[in-house]
Amino acid sequence: MLHDSSSPARPHTLSITVKRVPGGKVSNWLHDTVRPGTQIRVLGPAGEFTCARHPARKYLFLSAGSGITPLMSMSRAHHDLGDDRDIVFVHSSRTPDDIIFSRELELIASNHANFRTSFVCERVGARTSWPGVTGFLSLPLLKLIAPDFMDREIFTCGPAPYMKAVRDLLDEAGFDRRRYHEESFSFETLVAEGSADALLRTSHRQPMAMRTSRSSA
Repeated sequence: MLHDSSSPARPHTLSITVKRVPGGKVSNWLHDTVRPGTQIRVLGPAGEFTCARHPARKYLFLSAGSGITPLMSMSRAHHDLGDDRDIVFVHSSRTPDDIIFSRELELIASNHANFRTSFVCERVGARTSWPGVTGFLSLPLLKLIAPDFMDREIFTCGPAPYMKAVRDLLDEAGFDRRRYHEESFSFETLVAEGSADALLRTSHRQPMAMRTSRSSA
């Protein structure tokens, strides 16, 4: 799985987050082959999953696993632009050691008073202690983390079962779905939802060259 985590405020830098998938042709090739300086041809970022299309006073970002990536892109953009928007970022992970971008999220939170993070881990894992929440995201937990979530514009990305669970708990709360936005990173899910045509249309866009470099993240 390959996700764009770039900030649009850095137009000359493209950042991707690649999760190795067993049997995956692209993810395994990138992990095993690409080195700093490798030049590859890619299609530019596309899609409508962005808070720029849905301006709001307050946002709630909900992610799980590598689904954190597009929400990280939006968080980086607000940070780069010095936009201290009221954002609550709730990320679910298997263990604390599996949390992606944890240090950068802490940096953004330290610079922006209205940017708050909360991590929910299924289990502690190899750590001897974990001050955060263990278990799964639920409606009572969401009310505890973001008591005003009903007033926020919500963006969600993660595995299909996670996003269904989020939709179910929001429906239980009576949340207005017009202010709910999600992105699937599973091609099979997109096909099932009738979005394959949108993916095929992107294949006609002009490719561009990209030279890779090592990230410190």
